[in-house]
Amino acid sequence: MKLIKYISVCFLMIAAIMINSCGEKATIDSVTPAEGARVKFLHAVQGGTPVVVFANGKKWSARLNTLANGPDSLVYGDVYPITDYSVFAAGEASFELKTPASATPAAVSVLTGKANLENGKFYTVIAGDTVGKPRLVTIEDDRSAIKSSVKTYLRFVNLVAGAPTYDIIYRRNGASTTMATLKYGDASSVVEFDPYPSGITVNDSIYIRAQGTTANLVSLSNGTGLTANRLRTYVIRGKVGTIGVNTILNN
Repeated sequence: MKLIKYISVCFLMIAAIMINSCGEKATIDSVTPAEGARVKFLHAVQGGTPVVVFANGKKWSARLNTLANGPDSLVYGDVYPITDYSVFAAGEASFELKTPASATPAAVSVLTGKANLENGKFYTVIAGDTVGKPRLVTIEDDRSAIKSSVKTYLRFVNLVAGAPTYDIIYRRNGASTTMATLKYGDASSVVEFDPYPSGITVNDSIYIRAQGTTANLVSLSNGTGLTANRLRTYVIRGKVGTIGVNTILNN
């Protein structure tokens, strides 16, 4: 199922560099109000520089949930905020990724884009692909998929640059199930599971394979955090030959 919405975007190629950051702090409030859209960010640009994310002209990214604190730059594989969402006004939001600024050199804009955010909805904005061809995409995190407080819920997104079609295999206690088959840019439907009762050791594994093959390209083994009343998104990112997975908590 295609659930990814591509944001209008322009970009500038850069080499990966690590620089200390400074500058104006964010003013976006991370306390959940009654109104607004909720947004996360994932840095999934293979080979990309550390970046500072600006939203609507204000510095947004930081590793801590309190937006006024640093450090500000996010590296490949970082999710911000990790365990919650930042709150944005509904409507069009602009995003800009910059290299961290120092006295020399100055910050450089590397990627820009916009997204339309609806009141009461949850989103993950992802900088993906490779440093030579980065792009921003936005995914709606549909919490309405959570139908039961005693079940657990997973979905998968294929953002591997130049990727073949992948099979997502789930194996529990010796029995295997193909949960999804994803082309590049696809997001799966949400899959519902029965979590194991608390205190029981599980032998769950998730395997990512090229379609129709048996070689495991990525293995998430010995329990996958399948606790009840949770929605998790597994983002497959990187490039062919060096893929990885981010787990994003959606509630």
